[in-house]
Amino acid sequence: MYLFRIFIFSIVSSIGALIDFGLGLILLQRGLDGWMALAVAMSVSASVVYVIHQKVTFGDLHSRDLNAGRLAAFLASTVMIYLFRLTLFEILLSFGTALALALGIALVASVTVNFAVSRILIFSASGRR
Repeated sequence: MYLFRIFIFSIVSSIGALIDFGLGLILLQRGLDGWMALAVAMSVSASVVYVIHQKVTFGDLHSRDLNAGRLAAFLASTVMIYLFRLTLFEILLSFGTALALALGIALVASVTVNFAVSRILIFSASGRR
């Protein structure tokens, strides 16, 4: 079940990444300031991903009902994971790592951390949120 959950988590995260990139690009092309376009796209993407994780990925661990506290925690963790990914990416580039490799390492590392944070803190079986 654990490997299956990681697999589902990866698929859902990929959907989120596509929404994030696609919506961000559309908003930028329509003239929205960069920081606003990225904030809107990330918020929409994280919200969609949260609903899917709540209902599917981690739904067997707690009530499948949507939960405002869990959503707030998920959005906060999304910002932290983004900052982690960006920092790791920049560090790898500063050491001369090839662009594609640095991006790949940063993405894999952040998805791994994101899974752990989501599983342990946000979608825990205890249902405290």
